Amino acid sequence: MITISKAYSFDSAHQLWRDDWSRDKNVEVFGKCSTVHGHTYRLEVYISGDVDPASGMVLNYFLLDETVKPLVERLDHKFLNDIFNNLTTSENMVADIAEWVNTALAQRYALSVSQVTLQETPKTKAVWVPERTHL
Repeated sequence: MITISKAYSFDSAHQLWRDDWSRDKNVEVFGKCSTVHGHTYRLEVYISGDVDPASGMVLNYFLLDETVKPLVERLDHKFLNDIFNNLTTSENMVADIAEWVNTALAQRYALSVSQVTLQETPKTKAVWVPERTHL
């Protein structure tokens, strides 16, 4: 089995805020992220699979682009709170992105995502890996 990956970037704004909390509680928990602010996000998608003997590839990177770029375009230069249904933490967003990409890849190519990373700043990122079942 071989793992391939490709990186993408998008610029977006978000705000970590819960309407059911007071202003003070939001500031206490989310700090300066409780105000609207933006990031240049770096998204990395990893696909694992067997190498096709005819093409020599797990998946052509162009086909991976066809799957991931529509999502990136949907997120680029947007207010992420209007797109995601939960708090726009990196942890929540990477899980939602992984689910979306995984569904699209499974439908098109019978492949699945082995890892997705979402880097919010040069020093911070969230990593999604599929749940493993133990025997």
